[in-house]
Amino acid sequence: MKAFFITVVLSTLLSFSYAQTGNGVSFVSGKSWEEVKVMAKEQHKKIFIDCYTTWCTWCRWLDRKVYPNDSVAAAIGKDYIALRLQFDSSQKDDAEIKAWYATTHQFINDYGITSFPTLLFLDADGSPITKTVGVETENYIQKFLVMLEDVKAPQNQYYHLLSRYKNGDRGVIFLRNFITAGNTAGEREIAGDAYRKYLDENLKKYDSGNVKFIAQSTYSSQDPYFDTLATNYAIYDSAVGIPLMGDRVLNIIFHEKAYPTVFYGKGQIPDYHYTLNEPNWNVLFEKINKKYPKWARAVIAYGKVCFYEDQELWEKWYESLQVFTKQYRQVILPETLSDYAKKIRKNFSKDSDKIQFAKQLEIR
Repeated sequence: MKAFFITVVLSTLLSFSYAQTGNGVSFVSGKSWEEVKVMAKEQHKKIFIDCYTTWCTWCRWLDRKVYPNDSVAAAIGKDYIALRLQFDSSQKDDAEIKAWYATTHQFINDYGITSFPTLLFLDADGSPITKTVGVETENYIQKFLVMLEDVKAPQNQYYHLLSRYKNGDRGVIFLRNFITAGNTAGEREIAGDAYRKYLDENLKKYDSGNVKFIAQSTYSSQDPYFDTLATNYAIYDSAVGIPLMGDRVLNIIFHEKAYPTVFYGKGQIPDYHYTLNEPNWNVLFEKINKKYPKWARAVIAYGKVCFYEDQELWEKWYESLQVFTKQYRQVILPETLSDYAKKIRKNFSKDSDKIQFAKQLEIR
């Protein structure tokens, strides 16, 4: 299950950042916006802005997990002048922080920054290049470095693509790039509009490239044609030879209909273990079954695997995993099965029967 987190809300007032000391990313402080742009021009660099709030848990996670990394610091320092801008206000804000209120408020209006963390990339003159919203929490250093490279390519730069979209470009490859960049930028409304236009023309094209794109671009049951994809997932998956669409549909239904119940009371602090009460699976099944009768049992089976793993109830996890993988393997990605096999070996290293089952999970 892919871990990706965004904190959404917007306060009315805003403020500035502080410089990080020691190793890691060196963020500029004590400069005005005009002075930052002068620095970027003189050093022939672009500008990287970490947009955060004081209440944003995942913003603090970036501070703790990503920015201290030397490889990240080197990659950002090579190409960018780096800023951290605080997008809410507090009673602790000093004069320097308050001096940035007007500028950050303008950024909200200009760049639609309402979700946190947002990473904003601009040219030296302040013209926007692209932005990304949220954080990856699996292989996060590697993915952060890849992201820093990806944003250099025009086909990944949201504001460049937005201009072409507004000028009427509707080519298939262009739309794929624009929709992907729009979703990455958190611009779900305009990306959704483009996605509907794309699906209107390409929904029933089952070539591998199209199927992969549709699977990775469907995020919600509110997305265009979701019910069609949920019904016909096997047709799409047969085109690519792995359950891309089945996995995506399962995870969307689980996160929308089951996750709030399964993980009710789970806090927002990353890397912290919460002891939770086990949900009433029968009640949850009836709830899901009303909307998705063909998916309800698979979602419950998956939910048990997720819950017992989260609570580190490994015997129950193994029992639920057997049910889930034997009955619903057709909607489980090979890498997910391999991940399950690794966890079996880690937690049941001396149980030969369980180790044998782990081997079966890895058979393609």
